[in-house]
Amino acid sequence: MLSKQINGTSGHLQNAKTVLVDDLATKKTVRQIYEERSGTDEAPRDSKQIHNLKAKLTKGSNPRNYKNNTDYIQQLISMVSTSHPFLKKVVQSSDKPQNLICYTDHQLKHLKTCCQSSIIGVDRTFNLGPCFVNALVYQGARIKRKGKENAPILGPVYLHYDSLFHTTNDFFSHVSGVVFGDDFEINEVHPHWP
Repeated sequence: MLSKQINGTSGHLQNAKTVLVDDLATKKTVRQIYEERSGTDEAPRDSKQIHNLKAKLTKGSNPRNYKNNTDYIQQLISMVSTSHPFLKKVVQSSDKPQNLICYTDHQLKHLKTCCQSSIIGVDRTFNLGPCFVNALVYQGARIKRKGKENAPILGPVYLHYDSLFHTTNDFFSHVSGVVFGDDFEINEVHPHWP
């Protein structure tokens, strides 16, 4: 009797998994699947179960399924060397993960035109994942919204894993070099800059 219950339960769980796999194949969202299946025999425990199943199914078909860190580094280097539209520079230091400088040519062109009449701010984001994100933001004087002040615009973005001066200096040096030219010195703008 106990073996029938175990086999029956196992069959039920297998059937529920098959139904969830079929639902995921129809490109429904996790929320849609969870709401449709709750209260039925094929109901998942929670939405996390559907998320985990979806991740397991897409892991094999993901072209960027890196086997080790070397594959990841090679992919980053090839993205920079093939002139990726967003990833512009990979900064590598010993004993640290790679830091990424990202922006589009359009963002840079817009930053160059607005930086003469706008204050540039740096926003450091926490809890976005395993890395920190520094984003340059500024106000575009040419962009107006009804009843609002000038809208903040996202500029170049820096993904890094520590907040040391040398790490963030790589980002600011790169951005100042491409915006103002290689001969630009930060002290011309702000004489007390470290």
